[in-house]
Parts: sequence; C-alpha cells; structure tokens
Amino acid sequence: MLKVSIIVPSYNHSSFVCATIESIMNQTAARSSYELIVVDDCSPDDSVQKIRCLQEKYDFVFIESEVNTGVNGAIERALEVCSGAYISLIGSDDVLLPNKVAAQLSFLLENDVDCVYSLGEIINEQGNVFTRQNLSEFERALNSGQGYTFCAIDDTSAPLLQSAMMKADLMREVSGLRRKFKSDDWVVLLYFLRGYKVGFQNLATFQYRIHPGNTHSDCWKTLPMRLEVPCMFFSVKESGLRNKSISNIFFSHSASLFRGHSYLAGLRFLLAGLCFGFSLKKLVRFVSKRLLG
Repeated sequence: MLKVSIIVPSYNHSSFVCATIESIMNQTAARSSYELIVVDDCSPDDSVQKIRCLQEKYDFVFIESEVNTGVNGAIERALEVCSGAYISLIGSDDVLLPNKVAAQLSFLLENDVDCVYSLGEIINEQGNVFTRQNLSEFERALNSGQGYTFCAIDDTSAPLLQSAMMKADLMREVSGLRRKFKSDDWVVLLYFLRGYKVGFQNLATFQYRIHPGNTHSDCWKTLPMRLEVPCMFFSVKESGLRNKSISNIFFSHSASLFRGHSYLAGLRFLLAGLCFGFSLKKLVRFVSKRLLG
C-alpha cells in the first residue's frame, strides 16, 4: 500500500505535542502504511525533550531546526525527507482522530482526485469537544462545481488544511504559496479548487484546539492575513469575487467583535462589509447566523 507521510511542525506546544504524536501513532491504519515526521522549530519550552522521549517509544523521524524559520520552513524541511506518496499536515497542538489515515488513504486510492478534505472537531485547551464543523454548504457547492466560488467568498465555511490528505507533489507545489500568504489554509484550498480535483469526506478526521496561544483565537491577528488573499490572490478578472470576499471578511470580523462586546468597532466593520457588497440576504444571514447562532 502507498505510504502516507504525516508532518508535524512543532513550536512551543509542550503541553499538547505528546497528545498529537500519540494520536498519530494510534491510527487504525497499518503502521506500515504511514510515517511520522516531526520538525521542531527551536521551541523555547521543553517540547524537544518530550518529543525525544516519545521517539524512544515510537519509530518516527525527528528533526531539530538550528534556526527558527516559521511553520512553513519546518514543513519544507520535512518535505525534503518524507517518502510518502501522500501528505497530511497536523499542528503540534492538534489531534488526529483514529480513522484519519485509513479513511482518507482509502478515499484517495478509490477516487480520481488529487486531494481530499474532511470535517474537524473543535476542542478546548483541556481536549474537550465543544463543536464539530458543519460543512454541508461547502459539500453542496463542491458537488455542483461551485467549490472555488463558494470558498473564495466565504472562508469561514471552508475546510481546514489539517483535515486534508493530498498527493505529495501537490504539497510541494504550494510551498511558495504558503510562504507568500499567512492565511495559507485558505489560499491553498483555493489553489487546489482552481486547478485540481478535490474530494470531500463528510466525517471528522482531526481535532483543532483553541487555546490562548493559538493565532486564530485573536480576530485582530487574523484580519490582515485573511485580507491578503482577495487582495493578492484573485486575478484582475475576479474583481467581483474579490469584493464579495472582502465584504464577507468584514462581516465575520464584525460578528467576532459583537460577540466580544466591542459594539462600536463591530458596527464599523459591518458597515464596511455592506459598502463592499450590500445584500439584504447577506444581512439577514449575518444577524441569524453570526449574531444569533
């Protein structure tokens, strides 16, 4: 059977990295069908010591970086040594569910696709699940041939890269794109949808952890990252799509601010979103889904 390379870029997640590695080593798939490559990017905590202890227990590749180069640099170092025909990425604070490798490898071998995405569960710092992604709208759009347009407009209803498994050559191909854009999950998905065959499995394969050190827990940090994509990735001919995308980013940012009781700032971003593309349907959806939901 073709081998899968699971890459874990590790940085300063001493409290979580052991759970990440254990979840990978306890897959239902045959151990001979996948390999694990962990790259630590000069963590200042005791991540390295904990990873070394687990390396004595399990057989996996561990690379210690001499210089901090960020998550994409760590991934590129792993790509240099991995031998799998397929690649899966997982953060050192996240968890793979036991079915991840078996389910997605089987899907890729049985279907004419270049990559497959799936659902994720959202967990807190203690590992308790508090919600599961609902990607039914994305699935319908993908099945109707509108996956690219749907995800270009609404990144909040799109699957995450940790849920994916893809051909190794495809992962290597997007290395430059990942370096250019900080919102790399979204832009990589758009790149795949624009030129490759993308599949989807309506099952959860990983758990995404929300905690204070997580970038996505701060909407102000993610805002400029998200805006980079419509401003720099879309072509000149996609100006209408760009405006709708920016409008949705402002709407979702506004919702985050309202939920955090920053009402004045939230109202400003709501008005900005309306300026980029007013839609009564969008406004009703914003109130029902973003504020009341």
